[in-house]
Amino acid sequence: MRRLFAVLFLIGAPIVASAQPDREAQFRAGNEAYEAGQYQNAIEAYRQVLDAGYASVALYHNLGNAYVRSGAMGPAIQAYAKGLRLAPGHRKLVHNLQQARERAGLSGPVPVLRSGSQQLADTLPTGFLAGLGWLAGAAGIGLAVYRTSSARPDAWRHARVLGLIAGGVLVWGLSLGVSSLQGPDRHAVVLPAEAPVQTAPADTAATAATVREGMLLDVERSRNGWTRIRVPDGPQGWVRTSSVGEV
Repeated sequence: MRRLFAVLFLIGAPIVASAQPDREAQFRAGNEAYEAGQYQNAIEAYRQVLDAGYASVALYHNLGNAYVRSGAMGPAIQAYAKGLRLAPGHRKLVHNLQQARERAGLSGPVPVLRSGSQQLADTLPTGFLAGLGWLAGAAGIGLAVYRTSSARPDAWRHARVLGLIAGGVLVWGLSLGVSSLQGPDRHAVVLPAEAPVQTAPADTAATAATVREGMLLDVERSRNGWTRIRVPDGPQGWVRTSSVGEV
């Protein structure tokens, strides 16, 4: 009974957050509609805030709660997952996401999405950084060799030489660190109760598998209303883009 109360408390209570002045009223209207049990109105209000370009942990948390109350587990899981993009490990989001997955009939732990730092790393040019590091190091060594040939015994201890070599090593190491964080980072959640996975981007193609509401999929690419997906440790193929929501 205590666990049930805790679940209802976490899922049931909206978070109050400050939005920009022109969106605060809409956010508050969504909270008021939720408290009144008008969950579809709350969803519409929250989505209007999102459509206006504002996103926050509180907004995705409340939107997910409204979807749960309306019985839409797929969109609820998508909202919670989007919130976890902004705040990896957020206690309420993780808890509510797990509860929504269980209600959707999904087992296993909450999938781990890439953090903000990992997404930032994906934007950095590792090849350029590695090349810059090698260039700086080579320039330092070249300068030391030149100074040595000029009969300067302190060539390797000169500040410019040490600075270039140390800087090169640092930048090269940074490129390795960034490279280790990079990787595929497009995911989507199945929104309807079921969605067929086709072997080709066409309704007439053979069905390779069926994915269920709330499942998290890896996204490879999209074209002409179709999205190529891969089920973790499972099949791959094409689904209608309208059947999935990216996170």
